[in-house]
Amino acid sequence: MYHEKRRLPHPRLYRALLCAGLILLFFAIRTHRISAAPLFIDEAILIHIAEKINDNSPFVDAWDGRLFSVWSFYAFQPFLRAPTMLSRAVVVMLQLIAMTALIQCVRREAGTLAALLSYLLITFSPYHHFFQRLGLADSVASAFQILAIALTWYGWKQRKLHHAVIIGLTSFIAFGAKINSIIFYPVPFAAWLTLEQHPTLRRSSFRWLAAATITASALAIALVLALSWIGQDFLSTFWVHSGSASSFRLPQIIHHAESTFHSLRSYLGTPLLFFALLAAVILLAQRRYFLPLITFAPLLAIWSVQTQQSRFWITPTTLLLIISALVMAEALKRRQTALTILIILLLASWGSTVALPFLAKSYWRPKQLALPPADQYQYIEGESAGPTIRDLHEALLPLQPKLVLGIINNCLSLRYLALRDYAVQCPRVNYTGEDIPAHLALMDDHRTEGVYAVLDSTPFTPSAAPGTLLHVIPSPGAKILYSLYDLARPH
Repeated sequence: MYHEKRRLPHPRLYRALLCAGLILLFFAIRTHRISAAPLFIDEAILIHIAEKINDNSPFVDAWDGRLFSVWSFYAFQPFLRAPTMLSRAVVVMLQLIAMTALIQCVRREAGTLAALLSYLLITFSPYHHFFQRLGLADSVASAFQILAIALTWYGWKQRKLHHAVIIGLTSFIAFGAKINSIIFYPVPFAAWLTLEQHPTLRRSSFRWLAAATITASALAIALVLALSWIGQDFLSTFWVHSGSASSFRLPQIIHHAESTFHSLRSYLGTPLLFFALLAAVILLAQRRYFLPLITFAPLLAIWSVQTQQSRFWITPTTLLLIISALVMAEALKRRQTALTILIILLLASWGSTVALPFLAKSYWRPKQLALPPADQYQYIEGESAGPTIRDLHEALLPLQPKLVLGIINNCLSLRYLALRDYAVQCPRVNYTGEDIPAHLALMDDHRTEGVYAVLDSTPFTPSAAPGTLLHVIPSPGAKILYSLYDLARPH
């Protein structure tokens, strides 16, 4: 009896310690050198909108469709100090909560081994590591999408109405964080449709489904109407990015699907992506439709719209890795030597050749990250990228400027990077080039000591400034050239 009493607490204690350790490891991996790469343009814009709330209404720029994401950043005031670190840390914390909830659901449904495999795949996934470390509305929204899915998966068996209301509320918060989260509103319906239910519980199941759906829909309608009443069309960007009806053509959907899988192959590696797709087929063959349905139905909706971005797939990609972990765990439980060796080799080769090298570069050499071509330009090499902004900042620091005119597309990133060092003025840069005369006039008006101008080589900004050229700084791949001028010195 004495030994039995000593042993009873141990499993729970060890499980709690293991969970705490894994949570801390996830947090450490995601936050280590989180400011290594300066802000991507969309990150900087969200911080700027949060900054504008100080002098305006809390609903400023709500038409952008990312209202709750802006509020989440505003709560931590990143525009006053450490903008890059604070905005990205908000995302990491939200993702940590969502991933913990989802993996806990996996543990309850499929066991500890499946949960550990899910944790490893998501934590070390290059795709997740990249996008869960960016202060984007998509990253904020995906955290609430995943949390709503976890709550649905967890609450389905109990079918309590207050659980359904919480699911609806979480789905609504995801909608408010990024309007395209509406594609995950049918998740409770997918659970009602595909998860096992006893015939005697169909009435309570329908009440549960109605409570979740009505809560989410009523709150979304109320938000849209309230914002419309104050002159903010919350749906405006949704219609812009959705495109016309012609964008729903089958060839275009197929093209977008091919692009998605090519990009995911670059992030995850071909063997893991192939295994993930095979695992989804296996679940379908076993008539376990819930996870494949809520993975591929939202992807189909994403592929149907005109605008395509890799960051739109955070939640479906997460579910795809969960599906992989479930099938891996079931295969390992069979204890067939050949199958076990194959899975171990897959994980070991993926970790050593794909995951760990990507993580190392993201910490120490972010400009050398190898992303899919579209992402490579957008996040590393192009005018909206952040990495070269640090080079600009380091070139400006020895000059001790009083004011820098940032006539570049990603000026806000430079402004927040230099928050404690010098003032940066960011004039509007219109993609039509119509602001170029105003840029030239602005530089002429500031030809005084200690004032510098930065131009980029895009056609939307002046080709030269009325001053002395000090430095030309190329972006990775020399896709964009940044020119630094001293406006006080003549040509």
